[in-house]
Amino acid sequence: MIRWGYLVPPRLAIENITQVNAFSIPIVLTFVIAVFAGAAGALALATDLSVSLAGVAVAAAIVPAAAAIGLGIVWAKPALALGAMVLLLMNVLLINVSAFLALTAFGYRSESSTRVRDSLRVDGRTVGYGALAAVVAVLLVASVASTVQYLFLVETVNHNANEVFDREEYRDLELIDIQTDYSGPSVLAGQRERSGSVTVVVGRRTTAEYPRLAPVLRDRIAADVARAVTVRVRFVEYQVATPNSLGGAGVASTVGTARA
Repeated sequence: MIRWGYLVPPRLAIENITQVNAFSIPIVLTFVIAVFAGAAGALALATDLSVSLAGVAVAAAIVPAAAAIGLGIVWAKPALALGAMVLLLMNVLLINVSAFLALTAFGYRSESSTRVRDSLRVDGRTVGYGALAAVVAVLLVASVASTVQYLFLVETVNHNANEVFDREEYRDLELIDIQTDYSGPSVLAGQRERSGSVTVVVGRRTTAEYPRLAPVLRDRIAADVARAVTVRVRFVEYQVATPNSLGGAGVASTVGTARA
């Protein structure tokens, strides 16, 4: 209904929306929310704090990923939906683990946990828990690797873009913002299909054209990263009125976009 009811444009590229992209890639930074949500829930249950605190914390960890799954399904983006599904499942698991550890720290114990013999006994449940723990360990290792790659990409983009704007032909441009979106490896996308999207916002006070800026940024960034990089350059044109100038104050003008 949201898409085909034209509440939003049906052709909207949701994978380029920063908020959606952030909750479609399982990285360690997004797991922190789930860990603190589980701990907050345990704190609310073990003390006199309002249980609404637990609800808000858990919702902050679960709702964005669940919404990203729905958007991926409606917009027929299986890679986005799959990544958000993995993130959602990991968040649910981490919420329970962190809540269990917090309640244990508060002195809560289950009856079975006090019986060493039952804890050491190997049965179907123990095997299942072991398999689940192995899967979680693999996902966590993959998430750590994805986080390292993302941070490396952000650092490389910022460094290389700064080098480009230090060149003489681009000295008149003012760097306003750099947004880096990362698409990590997934089951549906091979290692060679990993990609990144970089949006660079620059300000200019003249009508001079810079048709080669986006390709130059793309080539400079791609030289140091092992992935395909799409670079979008957004020009923000503005006027400046100094105390000694004549006429009224400057007024911001239109925004132009070039992409490579």
